[in-house]
Amino acid sequence: MRHLHKIFHENSTPVFNRVYEERISFHSTIKLGLHIKPMGQGNTYELYYVPTNRMLKMISELFIISKELDSRYRELPNIARKQFIIECIAEELYNTNELEGIRSTREEIVRSTKDILFNRKSKKRFESMISSYFRLLDLDDIAYPRTSKDVRKIYDNIGARN
Repeated sequence: MRHLHKIFHENSTPVFNRVYEERISFHSTIKLGLHIKPMGQGNTYELYYVPTNRMLKMISELFIISKELDSRYRELPNIARKQFIIECIAEELYNTNELEGIRSTREEIVRSTKDILFNRKSKKRFESMISSYFRLLDLDDIAYPRTSKDVRKIYDNIGARN
């Protein structure tokens, strides 16, 4: 299945709209309840995706691996769990910073992560981003974005990380 954005750029608006309507009407289409209005366009489109067999296979494999990791994680003592979380967050943030050209060190990120984890009062670099990772770990506090304002709030929280 060709990407919709390629069809948009290669065809007329009526052809694009026909393909869009066909795809959003598939029985397997997952509609997200969010809408976009492309720049320079008069039309608004609902965001959606169509799960493919490849996607479903990858989700299944990820679920199996996730269960195994969760089982091993639960076997760790609490102190080891905390250290594991700190290391995972630090590594993720360090690599993200590298990709985006933001100068940081692993040590700086680990220090900030520990300060936030142990509620030490001080304004730390990357505090917003690290706090976002901790909120993700508390799945009871997570709600899927339902509106563009929800998406904007996530963006603002992540964007304030430096």
